[in-house]
Amino acid sequence: MGILGFIIMIALITVGITQGGRLDYLIDVPSLLITLGGTIGGLMAAYGTGFFRAIGTVFKCSADRETITEGVGIFRRARTYAIAAGVLGTTIGLVNMLGALDDPAALGPGTATALITTVYGFFLAYAIFHPVSASLERRLGESDE
Repeated sequence: MGILGFIIMIALITVGITQGGRLDYLIDVPSLLITLGGTIGGLMAAYGTGFFRAIGTVFKCSADRETITEGVGIFRRARTYAIAAGVLGTTIGLVNMLGALDDPAALGPGTATALITTVYGFFLAYAIFHPVSASLERRLGESDE
């Protein structure tokens, strides 16, 4: 049921975006690299190979209680890292934007980075990492029964 909810969410968001503007406005590779790089880099620095075990746990049908518990903790922390990476990207975008105040044509890229990295951070945190951690928590509850 979780996958279906995720698909419905993505479909409705996509329809909403395309009805109100252009989808390509929301795709910014530098912002995506800042947000994903900050999140994944932070998780790898904090958890090392535990991060990869947590990803594997999501896709395994059976895993021991300790591995699932570790995955829950890592994906909860991933929400924090994603939001922090989004805020970092916002700061980088604002610095770029303010550095280009003398050239109005150059303000756009900095502004785009400043705004979209926050969106990417919240999307990762609450559309990816929160549902994954909730799913792993449900699996923990089911293993108690």
